Amino acid sequence: AAIDAADVPGANALRPVVTEQLTAVDQDAIDVLGSAGVGVVVPLDGFTVALSARSFVDLRAIAFVEPNDVTLINSTNTSADLDDLDSAAVAAAAGVTEFGVTLATGIEAFGREITIGITPKAQTVETYNYAVSVSSFDEDDVEDEFDDDQFRDRQSGFNVDVGAAIDLTPRVTAGISIQNLISDSYDTVITDGRQFEYRVEPRPTAGVAYSDDGLTLTGDLELLATSRFEEVDDSQFARVGAEYDLAGWVQVRAGYALDIEDTQEDVVSAGLGLSPFETVRIDLVGQYADNGYGAGVQIALPI
Repeated sequence: AAIDAADVPGANALRPVVTEQLTAVDQDAIDVLGSAGVGVVVPLDGFTVALSARSFVDLRAIAFVEPNDVTLINSTNTSADLDDLDSAAVAAAAGVTEFGVTLATGIEAFGREITIGITPKAQTVETYNYAVSVSSFDEDDVEDEFDDDQFRDRQSGFNVDVGAAIDLTPRVTAGISIQNLISDSYDTVITDGRQFEYRVEPRPTAGVAYSDDGLTLTGDLELLATSRFEEVDDSQFARVGAEYDLAGWVQVRAGYALDIEDTQEDVVSAGLGLSPFETVRIDLVGQYADNGYGAGVQIALPI
């Protein structure tokens, strides 16, 4: 507006303000993680069978600022030039749906009870890559475009989870699990010259738990650093947790998760478990990080 009004001092005063605001968001990202699932567990003689279905969404929105835009803002005296800025906001996401069958059983070895389980699962991975530039952004257009199939791609795959746990003492249990034993990757469609790769990587985790007199203490460590998107740095979490059973049907919980790679923020969690009269079990959890929040609920019913 200042350029169109030939207000040179006004335009020059605004140039550093606009460029500072634009460059301040370069590479800034917002992560959204969500999941939902349902499962049925059937204990049989000598082993247990579980059927499960789970979907989770992993979305990362990133701002990319083009250096040429900064130069243009600082130099142009033609307002039409500002309609050709290339800086953009990009949303890359993956939605994964899994259907699995878990088989678990217990065996005696080395004088200890060992529980082992395996979950073969079918996976469907839908990737998404949407971009809108500063110049082309229009709220109504974004609402119409966001769900367009041109930004999506769907692929199918197969994977396996495995795990084992051993009672070291009557109060101490140790375990190890590997999610997604088979490594795979899925490319998004190309949007505005950008393409992302979503990775499904093996995630081995070792853990230990101590339980006595209503108090349970847990700790686990991801043994490898992994990444969801190739363009995002690896993460590797260590977690500790505590639960206290107040009256057999009320459990109070707290936890802390630390990213060893310092890619994601540390997370503090608190939870509450309720199982009145053993007719239903409700687990609630809330999470807090410096720049984020999370919440979850789980409901279990005996059949």
